[in-house]
Amino acid sequence: MSIRFPVALSWVLISSVVLASLLRGDAVTQVGLGDPAGAPPQVEVPFFFVSGEGPVAMQFDFALPQGVELDTVEVGGGVPSDHTVDFEVLAGGLARVVLHSPTNALMPDGRLLNLRFHAQGGGAFAEPDLVAMVFSNAEGVRIDRAPGFPQAAILGQPQSQTVGAGSSVSLSVAASGVDIGFQWYRGAPGMTGNPVAGGTAATLHVAALAETATFWVRVTDAFGVSVDSAGATLTVVDTVEFTLDPAWREVDAQAGSGTIAVTATAAVAWTAASDADWLSVTAGSGTGSGVIEYAFTANPGVFPRVATISIGETVFTLTQAGGEPESLFRHLPKVGGTDWRDSPWFGWVDDSDWPWVWHEEHGWLRFYIASSDDEALFYSMFGDLGWVFTGQTLYNESHALLYSHGHGAWLRYTPGGNPWSRSFLDLNSNTTFVVSP
Repeated sequence: MSIRFPVALSWVLISSVVLASLLRGDAVTQVGLGDPAGAPPQVEVPFFFVSGEGPVAMQFDFALPQGVELDTVEVGGGVPSDHTVDFEVLAGGLARVVLHSPTNALMPDGRLLNLRFHAQGGGAFAEPDLVAMVFSNAEGVRIDRAPGFPQAAILGQPQSQTVGAGSSVSLSVAASGVDIGFQWYRGAPGMTGNPVAGGTAATLHVAALAETATFWVRVTDAFGVSVDSAGATLTVVDTVEFTLDPAWREVDAQAGSGTIAVTATAAVAWTAASDADWLSVTAGSGTGSGVIEYAFTANPGVFPRVATISIGETVFTLTQAGGEPESLFRHLPKVGGTDWRDSPWFGWVDDSDWPWVWHEEHGWLRFYIASSDDEALFYSMFGDLGWVFTGQTLYNESHALLYSHGHGAWLRYTPGGNPWSRSFLDLNSNTTFVVSP
């Protein structure tokens, strides 16, 4: 932007300011005005009368050409000697010149402020674009901004949440603008009496909140223009409930993995834990709702096994099926090229269809290994014996003992005789009975 009028000029050189990577808030060079420098201006802007009591200021923000390192700025235009000028470079390629007056007006209408910019090394460059003018006095601020130049804006508001008492929580705002800064406040939006210490970033971390509170943030750009966010209320509750989905799962004997969705009634921190070595939590912590990831190993045993993952009192249950074992009689050699094996404690068996075993006297039995190779659990195909438990120390040549779940008693079996009709002694009642097809 260039505003030019033919006027007689007086000049002063702002002493050399070397700008490497100055950021907002860096030291500002301030000089007096009034001595001529004798160089033609590159940028001319008019002064405007600013009424009101007390000191007044006029701020000009320029967008510097890309890649240019600004070295000095010359100021002229009949500026009174009691006025001072501040000059600095802001992040984002902006140069700021601020003219200060100790009286209630800067200059009469029609006066010009003449600026000449010099690149590092003393060379002048084409005039930068004037993007904003800020006029301020004790009564307030008025801002003029070049058309199309980005203004500070809230793109995403901080969100209200429910949190557990004493828990930590974070609030965030998404904003755009030139060299924007942030300041969070506690209270209703617009109330600035309770700024949050250290709350000068887009994200605010609130630790150990004890009571319900509302927070909001003011976003200010490089021109000093501010925009306020909506309020975000953090509602504190004494108890937090968790829901796990799914709450249980059944899997086969193979290794695998899975996920559990966690829903929490408040944004509290949690950690999931497993109660078994074979079920591990691979990702199991968060704040509020989240996801648990877990993995489990293959089940080497015969029987199903159960493990849990819990968050406090809320439990997920995993049931894993047992694997099909090798034959209980695998250590016995086959006899005479047949499929028969002679067990010293159980007699003649054919285990080629394991876990179904054909027994010389008992017929078809479905076997399970109870706890070791000398114990078995099987189902009798005959009568009402039901599930039967026995083992090498219980079933042998001197006494064939087994526990029948169908009878709820220990039984003594007398080997020999008709295999399709067997005699048992109920040791609880000391009575004998016969099991037939």
